Amino acid sequence: MQTTELESEQIQTTRWYDLPLYLIGGLGVLILASLLLSRVSVSGNFLDTALRFLFNAISLIGCVALLGVRRGKISWQSIGFAPPRWKHTWILAAAALTLIFLPARGILGLVASLLLEGGLDSLTIRNTAFTAGGSFTWGSFIFTLVFGGLVIPIAEELYFRGLIHSWFRERLSFWSSVILSAMIFGLAHFDSVGVAVSSFVMGMVNAVAYEKNNNSIWLPIAIHAINNSFALALVNLALLLPVG
Repeated sequence: MQTTELESEQIQTTRWYDLPLYLIGGLGVLILASLLLSRVSVSGNFLDTALRFLFNAISLIGCVALLGVRRGKISWQSIGFAPPRWKHTWILAAAALTLIFLPARGILGLVASLLLEGGLDSLTIRNTAFTAGGSFTWGSFIFTLVFGGLVIPIAEELYFRGLIHSWFRERLSFWSSVILSAMIFGLAHFDSVGVAVSSFVMGMVNAVAYEKNNNSIWLPIAIHAINNSFALALVNLALLLPVG
């Protein structure tokens, strides 16, 4: 990770136990919150989807802020978040990568679901959750697009690339760090085998993008946001098509 001399003095070297701490404090808290929500909420309705988005953002950003930044393991500046290191051409790059990898990720996800699960039931359940129970309203669509297409990509990139990938990169080679952080990113989406496989691909692309662009978290955020927004728009707007 590239940092200024001042940042190097402020940022402490991570220890082996920081990784399990990050996983418990981020993904662990999110999983616990999701399990508790499942006991009191109806899966797939608008309130359930909204709360899951909210818990995702709070759990992951909270972990980065409290266990990463506050403890001096990373800084917002060291990962290029604030002040943002940004190039306008990254929007075009993110859009191009989405056009290239979204179809490939989709095909891999479908194949993985068919081969390993014997069907597409898990993908159907996930899509229903992102369409507020399978019915379209403009309010739920806009909310889903804002949170799923922008807030969640920011939270997940800060956590998986800014925190988790950075931990691996301090002690492992480039490709080892890319693969391992992408595997954790994929496993975090294991409510569906297909989504886990496609998320692994995105995790690798975003980790490489992060490393190759002066450790700025904003290019991975742009890739993630455009990819999510496009996929969510397709899933939701498909509900407007006539059936039969």
